[in-house]
Amino acid sequence: MNESPFEWDLASNDYLQQIGPRLTRDYAGDLIERMNLSPECSVLEVAAGTGELTIEMAVRAKTILATDISDEMLGALQGRLQKRRINNVLTSKMSGELLDCASSSFDRAVCMFGIMLFEAPIKGLQELRRVLRPTGRAVISVWSTPDHFEMMQLFASAVAGLCPDQKPLDLTKNPAFTLSDSAKLKRLMKEAGFSNICIDTVSHLKNFASVDELWSILISATPPLFWFLEGIGIEHHNELKRRLHDQCLSKFVRFPLQLSSEALIISADA
Repeated sequence: MNESPFEWDLASNDYLQQIGPRLTRDYAGDLIERMNLSPECSVLEVAAGTGELTIEMAVRAKTILATDISDEMLGALQGRLQKRRINNVLTSKMSGELLDCASSSFDRAVCMFGIMLFEAPIKGLQELRRVLRPTGRAVISVWSTPDHFEMMQLFASAVAGLCPDQKPLDLTKNPAFTLSDSAKLKRLMKEAGFSNICIDTVSHLKNFASVDELWSILISATPPLFWFLEGIGIEHHNELKRRLHDQCLSKFVRFPLQLSSEALIISADA
């Protein structure tokens, strides 16, 4: 996936209001649990976004450098840090595939649901390994396979057949799932120079009170979700929302829904 910083800038408010609270926040504790943080740790975070993980780490680490390619994402994160009076986090705009950081300069490196969206994930992994000290540790998360992500399945079912020329959606082609193969992921980690690689499967349930809450995520500006709407004109949105509602009731009978998502969490030594 090769999205420009501008496209992620457009997604910053949706990340702050929708994607973070509804999709990624629950996994922050799972990554922290595997980081073995101490009050003396310096941490590099790649693809920090609006800071769901950053804020949780801040009370456990000495310093954090939170990086992202989007100015707007980092601006939203800075606002949250200021509101909470967190002063041990610095932010910097940089690509995870070409980090402007000295080698062997961090105790921990972390990336929550970002590396699978890189144009070249191996470069991102190699950069994480490069900036870690010899005793350092990396923890990353990616989404598991589409059949373990109920929200994405509902979106795909709603879109299928919406328009006469609509092609069936292959969720494995969605950029969110490019690293959902744990064997492939482990090979990449080894190629990047990591050792003692451990991959855990973690799932969380999220409540949705109405179709409106699901709809607000589907129409968000984030590239992996916009993928569902590519080529679908706004004139079809009312029908698409109706189809999404019907899919929800067909599978779950009534609202509120509890939808499961599953992630792979990878921890490894430098």
